[in-house]
Amino acid sequence: DLKPENILVDMSDPRLPTKIIDFGFAIQSAQKLHVFCGTPAYMSPEICAKDKYSGQASDVWAIGIMFFTMLFGHQPFKAKTEEELFRKIIKAHFQFPKIQREPYLNEQNSLNLQEFSTKTSNESRQLGPTSSQSPNEAKMKWKFENFGAIENVDEVKAMISQMLHPVEDDRITADGILTKYRGWLEQ
Repeated sequence: DLKPENILVDMSDPRLPTKIIDFGFAIQSAQKLHVFCGTPAYMSPEICAKDKYSGQASDVWAIGIMFFTMLFGHQPFKAKTEEELFRKIIKAHFQFPKIQREPYLNEQNSLNLQEFSTKTSNESRQLGPTSSQSPNEAKMKWKFENFGAIENVDEVKAMISQMLHPVEDDRITADGILTKYRGWLEQ
């Protein structure tokens, strides 16, 4: 269940690896899956449509949603009901916002995780609220003023667009992302 709430960063030692938690349904399989699971806002179109799907392609989709949200301050698909959300995700029609505000990135184009993280009892930090917190309680800051901190805005948008491609077989793979966008990801 890839989403910001399941990514932990230990801010006391930046050399320590980022950790992903909540492997409630984790499987390594080349076979298509047919399990309806996940957090609705991060589900891929094929999961929302209750079709068989590739777990890896659905993970790429979820990471694309996280990148979009971290860079633009809101999710690409908004709806009042889960049914409406699923319809929008299945269509996969979204627009990048007009950039008039600064992304929450430092001069090295790295996400300033500490500013929108919540502290947990073991001195780790989560990217999102815990299950008992609302986003307001977690004090996530999603304010942007000028996209100038990112040198290649078009490259970032292209990467996210490929990650959020509605057709699973046409979606960029994790290996493709690392090969094509390694330079931006390492900044």
